[in-house]
Order: sequence, then structure tokens, then C-alpha cells
Amino acid sequence: MYAEPGNPRCPALSFKKYLARRPPGVTAFYLHPLNDPKPHLWYSTQPMGKNYLGDMLPRLSKAAGMTTRYTNHSLRSTAVRRLSEAGLESRQIMSVITGHRCESSLKSYWAPSNTDKKVWSRVLSAPQQASSAAAFLPLKLRNPLSLTQTELS
Repeated sequence: MYAEPGNPRCPALSFKKYLARRPPGVTAFYLHPLNDPKPHLWYSTQPMGKNYLGDMLPRLSKAAGMTTRYTNHSLRSTAVRRLSEAGLESRQIMSVITGHRCESSLKSYWAPSNTDKKVWSRVLSAPQQASSAAAFLPLKLRNPLSLTQTELS
């Protein structure tokens, strides 16, 4: 992430604020908040455990009254899908987001949008036969994980 000067939700500014409100000398990154925070100290020295962090998004989803249960994986999946739809190559997504070693493993993150489904319905309803259904699809509607470098250019 990069700084967004002037934005009150600037990620760099938020990170600096987080670091400034932590107790000195603590090496763990994720810390439990204090029940009674002080102006200069918001977090305890107690690190959050793996299970606590893993259950955080489902707890927040429920507390916010959301009908969807979000998890760390659902956020990663959304990030992969959005980066793929924006045209990033699988190897770029793998190096930044997922840590996968095989490009084919990213295909499980891709799901067709309603627009894709409408186009596919038109293809299947068309009277003529085509050698490839993909020939009917505009490039932006095809699965970006399956496009070749030539098709992306």
C-alpha cells in the first residue's frame, strides 16, 4: 500500500498511528486492544493468537449484522478475483497475494459474474455453431486466468 496524502484513511498514516499507540518494546505485530485505552496507549502487550485472528472476520461480520460470513479466505479470494479482472497475470497475483506456486491453483478463486453468465447464455442460445465459445466473448469478459499473453496485448 502507498500513502494517500490528504485522505483521513491513508493506509500509511493509519499504520504510523497504530505503531505510535503500541507499548514500547513489543515485538508481536497483532496486539489485543486495552479495555480502557489511554490517549497514547491503545494496545496491551498480549499478542493475538492464530485462532483469535482467524476467527476475527467471522466475529466482526456477525457483530455488524451482516448476512454473509466473511473470513480471511473470502477477502483473499475477492482480492484475487478483482486483480484478475483488472488484467494482472496469474504470476503477479501469486507473488503478491496468495503465495501459490502453481498457476492452475488460482483458477479455484475465479467465479463467473452475472455478465459472464448472460454472455454464455447468448452463446449457447445462438443458432450457429462455433469452433470455440470463447470466440464470442469480448476479451474483458473472458476468464483472465485463462487468457494468453497475446490475447491480453
